[in-house]
Amino acid sequence: MNMFKKPVFPLLFIILLISCGKDSTGPGISVPVENDILIDKNATAETVNLLNSMKKNMARGVMLGQQDAFTGRHLDQGGPDMTDMKMTCGQHPLVVGLDFMFITDIQNTPGSWFAEQETIIKEQARNNYEKGLITHFTWHFRNPITYDWFSINGDPERKKIAEQCMASILRNGARHSYYKSVLKKVASVLKELKGPNGEPIPVIFRPFHEFDGNWFWWGKPYCTPEQFIENWKFTVTFLRDELGIHNVIYAFAPDNGFNSEAEYLERYPGDDYVDLVGMDNYSDFENNKINAAAMKLNIISNYAKTHNKLAALTECGYRNNPKPSDLYTRFYLTALQTYQLELSFMMFWVNNASNYYVPTPDESTANNFRAFANDEMILLDGDIGNPYKKQE
Repeated sequence: MNMFKKPVFPLLFIILLISCGKDSTGPGISVPVENDILIDKNATAETVNLLNSMKKNMARGVMLGQQDAFTGRHLDQGGPDMTDMKMTCGQHPLVVGLDFMFITDIQNTPGSWFAEQETIIKEQARNNYEKGLITHFTWHFRNPITYDWFSINGDPERKKIAEQCMASILRNGARHSYYKSVLKKVASVLKELKGPNGEPIPVIFRPFHEFDGNWFWWGKPYCTPEQFIENWKFTVTFLRDELGIHNVIYAFAPDNGFNSEAEYLERYPGDDYVDLVGMDNYSDFENNKINAAAMKLNIISNYAKTHNKLAALTECGYRNNPKPSDLYTRFYLTALQTYQLELSFMMFWVNNASNYYVPTPDESTANNFRAFANDEMILLDGDIGNPYKKQE
C-alpha cells in the first residue's frame, strides 16, 4: 500500500497486497454475472461488477473522488498523469468526474474546439478504466431553446426561457426531437468507450443534478414534479431500451434542499429508474451546519439500504476563503462518521488556478487533508481491488 497510508498488521498487509497489488488491476474481462440490482437487466458484466464492487465497499468505507481530477488542477505540475490529490496525499482519487457538457454542445462540429474536448474526455474515461478508476459523468446541458446557457444566474429573461424548457423536451414538445438527437450523441460516446478487449466501459451518469435549486433550467421553479419525472423516465428508457446502452449506472442527485425522506423523494422517478441515490451539498458545510449535512446523508443512506441502491455524496466542496485549517476532518469526516452511513463515494468539485477543493501540498489545509485521506474510512486508488472484476 502507499506509504501515506496507515501501517497494518503483517497478515492484513499480505492480504491487501494480494487483493490490491498490480496483478489485480487492469481491465479484467469477466464472464456474465447475475444482475438483480441494476435497473438495466441487460447491463454488461463489467457494469454489474462495478455496481457490486461499489456496494460491497460501502460497508468498508467511502471512496474519494474529484471532478476532472487529471485535467483540472490548482497547480499544473507533474504531467498529465498527476492529480492534485496524489501530489498531496500520495494517491489518486478512486472516482474521477467528467462532463457531457462540451460533448453535447451545439457547437461540437468536426474540427471544433468542442470536438477536441470530446476526444480528451473519451481518452480520460479509457485511462480511468485501465487504471481501475471509476468514471462519473455529470451533465451541464445547455438549454434546449437558445442552446447557449444552463445556469439562470438570476437573469429574468433566462427565467422566462427556463419555464419553457422542460415542457419543450417532453413527448409532443417542440424540442423533443432535438432532445432525442442529443441523447443519441450521449449514446454514441458511451458506445465508443471501449476497454482493451472491446468491452463497453461502465460509467456513472448523473443527469439533471441539483434539480431542487433555482440555478439550472431544469430546477424546481421551472418545471413540475410530474414533468421532471416524465423526462427522467424517458431519458433512461430511451438510452437503455431504444439506443441499446447497457454500461450505465444511473444516479439521482438533488442539492441539499430537503429535510426528510418525503422531501427528498418529491421528484424521484421510482426505483425502476435509479441505481444510485445521492446529494450535492456545498452550503451546509460552508455554513458550518455539519449536523444538517450528516442528517441528510443519513436519509439517503437509509433509503439505499432499504431499497437496494447505492448512496453517495455526489458533489461537494468549500468555496469560501480562507478555508478552515481543519476543514476535512472537522467538517467532512465528522459528517461521514455521525451516523452509521453506508456511502459509496464522495466527490469534490474541480480544482482550478484560482481555487481548490482538494489542496496541493503547500496549501494551508494540506496537512489536514492528509489526515482525512489517511483515515481508515477513506478509500483511494489502490485501496480496493479492480472494481470491474467479479466480486467474490
